[in-house]
Amino acid sequence: QHNVSLSGGTEENRYNIAFNLYDAKEHFLHTSENSLKLDMKNEWKPYKWLKINTSVNIKYDRNKEPTASPETFWNWGHDEGTYMQPYTAIVDDQGRPTDIWGLSTYKINKYESTPGMKAWNYNPIEDLGQDNQSTTDFQVRLSGSIHLDIWKGLNLEVGGNWQRGNTQWKQVRGADCFDVRTTYNDATSVSNPAEHYFPDGALINESRDINENWTVRTQLNFRHDFDGGKHHITALAGNEVRRQTYDNNTMASRAGYNEQAGTFTPVNIKDYNARKYNSDMLMEGNRAISSLEEGSYAYRDNRFVSWYGNGSYEYDNRFIVSGSIRLDLTNFFGTDPKYRYRPLWSVGGTWKLSNEK
Repeated sequence: QHNVSLSGGTEENRYNIAFNLYDAKEHFLHTSENSLKLDMKNEWKPYKWLKINTSVNIKYDRNKEPTASPETFWNWGHDEGTYMQPYTAIVDDQGRPTDIWGLSTYKINKYESTPGMKAWNYNPIEDLGQDNQSTTDFQVRLSGSIHLDIWKGLNLEVGGNWQRGNTQWKQVRGADCFDVRTTYNDATSVSNPAEHYFPDGALINESRDINENWTVRTQLNFRHDFDGGKHHITALAGNEVRRQTYDNNTMASRAGYNEQAGTFTPVNIKDYNARKYNSDMLMEGNRAISSLEEGSYAYRDNRFVSWYGNGSYEYDNRFIVSGSIRLDLTNFFGTDPKYRYRPLWSVGGTWKLSNEK
């Protein structure tokens, strides 16, 4: 982990820059975590009555791990999704990864009597490097504000921010990983062993998310004392406009994937998931990869416009009258348009008995 921070400036202009680089290899094989963060802030005061703030935040995260979880190696029993037993040796006498029992004798006999089968040995440690998933996340945020002193106790603040991010999740199950090999064997056509309902090659699953949102806010503040502090007024009024969008695309599984050429073999996923080919498969059920991702798409767009204000008057540090109001153009109260302009308001009062003679 590396951290660098720079700051400095003058009374008129101050800046701060921070950089963080993180790189870790976890306790589980083929697992890593990397991140990079950059923060930049600047405050500029060209005049006593004017202040301008700007900032930039950039974040990049990348994680990689095997599809098989660490629990695969210590949750014993086939019902727990593992082929391990407490006495299973996953390395030989020389400390090298070794094959373990992975299939029933019935399956092995079927494979041996069928031509064109892929190898069905299971080496759990080597298999970790053949079947992995990764997540990449990139986020950028820009923000700025202007603070303007208009009169004694009266000032104006205008500011906003914009953020956009892209997240990608990808799972690549190599052609030589155990689940892909055995699924290829199991999906062999009985009527024509040269054909396979699960094509030769790797299997890739992927989803991509794009999020974007922005906010613009304007606020007027007033705070002043009159008559030597006997009368005290505090008030603010403002407006806020926001938009949030979310775009998610989950790709359909691509089987028969060639990682070098970037090609794949089309499969009728709906029929495969519906088990329509099972009657002609070498092994009708109990395949390691029993279903494929059909793909989906989701989009969300939320918009908000709000006006708000509140204020209070205090007399002689004894009596206070206050109130607030807020108006939102939103669907928080239902989809009927007549509820979109419903104001929320409150009025209150205070008597400080402890300040009486």
